[in-house]
Amino acid sequence: MTPEGKYVADITGAVSTESKNGSPQICISMNVTEFVDPATGTETLPVPIERRMYLSYHGGAVEYTDKKLKALGFDGNFENIGFSTNRVEVLCKHGTKQDGTAREEWDLANWGDAQEVKPASKATIQKMAALWRAKQGKTTPQSSGVAGVAGKPPAKPVAGRSTPKPAAGPVATRDEAWASLCAAHDGKPDDVVNDLWAKLLGDAETRYGVAESAFTGQQWHAIKETASLPF
Repeated sequence: MTPEGKYVADITGAVSTESKNGSPQICISMNVTEFVDPATGTETLPVPIERRMYLSYHGGAVEYTDKKLKALGFDGNFENIGFSTNRVEVLCKHGTKQDGTAREEWDLANWGDAQEVKPASKATIQKMAALWRAKQGKTTPQSSGVAGVAGKPPAKPVAGRSTPKPAAGPVATRDEAWASLCAAHDGKPDDVVNDLWAKLLGDAETRYGVAESAFTGQQWHAIKETASLPF
């Protein structure tokens, strides 16, 4: 087997296909030509090795496959797949087949999978500011209220209006829930993981009485916790 790690490969072809249970996927053929050593840099392999990379286009994997295809410069033609980028960095990991034998699992190394950075909500910012003031020995911020008038107290709240409160409890995102599921079922076929994801979301929609698109951060956190279990 090819040792685990990062490599450089030349894409030689791609085709839309189906997995053994009929789920859509994309098979990418490539020649792996170089090994990327974190300590010494890129090393050319004595002989290029032919490998295939499978990208599932089913269930929860679609969102991530779309990002990978976009990184490759895919034009959306699934009948005649072509990429604007043919030389890519790929990762090799070792997994296990259903019969217990080892297998190589190839994936793109760089495809925009960094966690999205989202601005904090106003409530979170207020909480952070309160913690800072508490540590500095101040219970209220120094604010003039009106420019040029130091020490003027802030305006009183209007009757009938309540100050928004931060959402209680930990939160998570859809991506974090998906990552939790993948980590809990590492080594299992993509089709199995995708089916588990579909069941997880279906159960959650029934439990919360809303569609997936309406899940709150707290609900995604609960889903993430459930996804980490070996169900």
